[in-house]
Amino acid sequence: MNMQNDNIVYWRKNQVALVVNTNTPLEPHVLLNPELDPVWTNIRAVFKGDVVAPEALSNLDLNHMRTFVYPSSRVYFARCTPPEQGNADLSGIDYTFGVLKKLEDVKEKSGHDYSVMPNWLNSGVDNTHGCPVGPPFPVKRLEGRGRYTINLQELPDNLQSAKGKNVTVFVLDTLPPINQVKTAADKADDYNMLLKEMVVGMKDTEPNNVVNASPPAIKLNYSFNDIIPAPTDSAKTGKDIYGRLVGFPMEDHGLAIAGILRDLAPQATIECIRVLNDYGVGDLHTLLLALDYIYKLILKHDESLKLPVVINMSLVWLPPEHDIHDGSLPGIEDIIARSKEIFHSILTQPGFDAIFVASSGNDSDPRDAMMNPSEVRFSPRYPAAFADDEKYKMDTMIPVGAVNKDKKAASYSNYPGQSGIATYGGELPKPRPWLPGALSHAKTHVDAASVDAIRGIYTAEEYPALSVNDEKSGNQEGNAPQGMSMEYPMYPAPNTRAWAYWSGTSYAAPIISALAARVIECERAGASSNKRDRSIRDIISDVAKERQELWTRVVEYNEMGGSPEMSQPKDLKPEDLKGKMILAVQEWCPG
Repeated sequence: MNMQNDNIVYWRKNQVALVVNTNTPLEPHVLLNPELDPVWTNIRAVFKGDVVAPEALSNLDLNHMRTFVYPSSRVYFARCTPPEQGNADLSGIDYTFGVLKKLEDVKEKSGHDYSVMPNWLNSGVDNTHGCPVGPPFPVKRLEGRGRYTINLQELPDNLQSAKGKNVTVFVLDTLPPINQVKTAADKADDYNMLLKEMVVGMKDTEPNNVVNASPPAIKLNYSFNDIIPAPTDSAKTGKDIYGRLVGFPMEDHGLAIAGILRDLAPQATIECIRVLNDYGVGDLHTLLLALDYIYKLILKHDESLKLPVVINMSLVWLPPEHDIHDGSLPGIEDIIARSKEIFHSILTQPGFDAIFVASSGNDSDPRDAMMNPSEVRFSPRYPAAFADDEKYKMDTMIPVGAVNKDKKAASYSNYPGQSGIATYGGELPKPRPWLPGALSHAKTHVDAASVDAIRGIYTAEEYPALSVNDEKSGNQEGNAPQGMSMEYPMYPAPNTRAWAYWSGTSYAAPIISALAARVIECERAGASSNKRDRSIRDIISDVAKERQELWTRVVEYNEMGGSPEMSQPKDLKPEDLKGKMILAVQEWCPG
């Protein structure tokens, strides 16, 4: 499977990142003017002066985009452009792979120790293979005034009563416009008391609002809107109800996650940072901007920001490892290995006092005959995979898998690994009709008796159709994101209650993030010093229930082989493995 073609896109075209190992301080005025940075100018000059490179690469330039400064390294993001074209897009040609190789070839000549990688795309679980596991669909049963609430019934008393007080949780995800959120809350009123509480006193970063919202209100951070790749520049994510990778709007993905957090940690400070576009895709550049923003907040040692913080990442980064061995890009394994090393070093910078909670991914979806023809269960995607990666063993990373209402592993969920935790994320919806029609049809429905999903917040006025072949509404083109046609069919929300059904590992992750906030609150209350004897992940694992053979037909990525057409399981030895689970039950709470 090619890493960059019309259908599969894993990185931003003609953008690269260089990570230089240096602890030399960089003055603020140099940070603003890269031409005064001798490290950057030297590497750029050597790159431009290399005449041995293939002719297609010999006239390329590196145009500086941004520099991130860490205690022992700097990360430079750059565009690859011909000098005479400035910031043109090279007429659609992608030179990224060749530029990475050229930068490696001239490293010794530059005199600097650096690593290179593409500006990888990342998405709301998962890149080109979609989360949620199907389009969200409206909760039509009108319960009256109140809210849906999640109960963690098997926790000890201290964690049952904890509310995440004085714990800050960051949500890195999609985010709808603030006016859309306010309008939906006004219309829903007391019929969605969760959304109403989140909006009253809500803060945002426009214009440059640095004040946190007081719980239960939340803060919406749109600081990086101009950096996030447009839908026309990124991959597709999201499958329709029949499992076809089609891509659909999911701007409420992150707000639904924030709602789960708010429900379970009502006194936590929640800040939602938009790092994914409305189709659930972002890039490494934007993700690092958000992480750098959080890192700098931590280093300020502001008394209002109690440590550690929790960072919820219901997204995946890097392509699935069983997708990369087709031989089309020699050396790609080395680039991915270096990328892991770089990203891990950023997540574990000195002083980065944070607990990371990440979705394990939905690649195990049995509907996907191309990706998972043997119907096995894959291991977690990165960044969740850092937890059990033999090289990194990152104890501040909590991988999360999903179970259904029967307490069994959801059919789509990846195995979260030995250090992972499972909790409720719902199951694949059953379509009606059961099989897609050969021609366009009026409207696909969900088998109501089979619905197994989290009921979460939804603020958009339209829903993505369950099937890509459903009829389009008459005003779709007018609502299309800037620069693209609205190809996916939409339909109007049937009511204004702002509740939707969501399923996927994305929605299991915030349950564990909220639990982490509760654990941190309890640890602070009982701690005699600031030193933590056990990791937050270990404490959560201790209160989780172990279930034998929870994870069925698990295959580790290193057991996968490839074929010229597509990656196929090779010499499979699937195993049934035990796992830890936090029981979560959702019910209606009238108010």
